[in-house]
Amino acid sequence: MSTPVVQQKIAAAEKVARALSERMGDGIDSAYIAGSITAGLGNATSDADVFVLYAADHLPAATTQQFTLDGHRVDVEWYSRDELDDALRTILDWQLRPDNISELWGFADRLDLLARFATSQPVLSSEHLGRAYAALEAGWPRLRQALINYWAIAVNSDLEDFHGACAEGDLGTATYVGQVLLTSATKAVTTAADDRYFGRKWVYKQVNRSLSAGYPTERFGYFQRGDWAREGVAGANDLLEFVQTSVTASQLMAGEGVSPAMWPTWQFGDEGLFRDVSYNVLHAGDRVLLHKELHRQVTLKREVAFVWGLCQGVAPDTVVKRIEALSEVVPTLRTMTEQRTLSVIDALIKSGLLHEERSAAFGAPEND
Repeated sequence: MSTPVVQQKIAAAEKVARALSERMGDGIDSAYIAGSITAGLGNATSDADVFVLYAADHLPAATTQQFTLDGHRVDVEWYSRDELDDALRTILDWQLRPDNISELWGFADRLDLLARFATSQPVLSSEHLGRAYAALEAGWPRLRQALINYWAIAVNSDLEDFHGACAEGDLGTATYVGQVLLTSATKAVTTAADDRYFGRKWVYKQVNRSLSAGYPTERFGYFQRGDWAREGVAGANDLLEFVQTSVTASQLMAGEGVSPAMWPTWQFGDEGLFRDVSYNVLHAGDRVLLHKELHRQVTLKREVAFVWGLCQGVAPDTVVKRIEALSEVVPTLRTMTEQRTLSVIDALIKSGLLHEERSAAFGAPEND
């Protein structure tokens, strides 16, 4: 429930939107309030953001403005109706392939616009705005998948710096980059849990409100605070395993419409089968793409990707049990008999995607 101060900020934003409408008349198509406040994440110091959609032939003098009303700051951003339509059409029609991953970087502004729109509160309505809301709701699963893929490649972009800092023993830099890495991975998790806010800064609140008891909140905090750095090499490897698990659970569970909080385990065991932690996990249509930057890409059926993802330092019979348990909420896994699961495991080992020893990016993890 919003606080009285947040309600006052929303009221000030509504006044600004209506005043702008009176000034420009037919030049304004519609307006809505968006941002952390309407997403249920803001606080008493958060700004109220108004997004104004204007007709193509009524270009405003400035596309960003700032007002103070009743003691509250209101930021205004102007977009043409065509810009919103283009963002919806582009993102909802786009599908990731092995050869177009880099295109996601060019979608950042559109993804931000649509995620804000998805958590917005209309102030000035129109037929166009109503159609846009309807299109977004109908296409939300595709938008959600694009957002999860975006956060997955954001993880990929920071891995090189993390590896470099750890290799040099620069744990200060590694701690900072590790926090950025983990935030991106956790944004994938919260998005998979249907939390629609795009920005990074409220990720702790998003974890607490969007994920059930199955998610390891304390372990997330351990890594986010940088406590892992006290363990040196072992801590760096543990962080990478947690990051990959976060992305894996997000991609696989969201593809089935299931919360990633139901993922069976978020920590690697010490023996058995281990997935290769050098792979990033992306969703491409009805398949899962394992992507190792500049080295290898492998496309898997979703049920095969689940088997790969559940190999977290456990014996094959444990993987079989976890597949069986997940099949109660994941229809894709209902065809996975024990024999088929074991056959998939054997094929993944032969293809080099699973190992009988724990892979380590920075040397062998230290055991207690």
